Amino acid sequence: MTTQWTPDDVEAALARGWGIFDASDSENDTPYQLQAHNEAGLIRTDDDAWILVVNNARAGEPLERKALTFLKEHSPNEYKFISKIHGDLED
Repeated sequence: MTTQWTPDDVEAALARGWGIFDASDSENDTPYQLQAHNEAGLIRTDDDAWILVVNNARAGEPLERKALTFLKEHSPNEYKFISKIHGDLED
């Protein structure tokens, strides 16, 4: 079954200061990217967003675990970039 990133997921992530954004025009072959939600002002950089999501996913937070699964399935290069920086993301 393919993981879907729902409007509720979008809203919950943005409230936490990060989001998964359409990057289909990216030169990195990453149709989606995990980024800081700058307008929220909760997280300063995309790297900080990666750290937050990875740490929360490792702590068992369902939204962040779903975000990484979504990226792994729908934007594997973004998932690989995050894994390269933050280590193995598998359970």
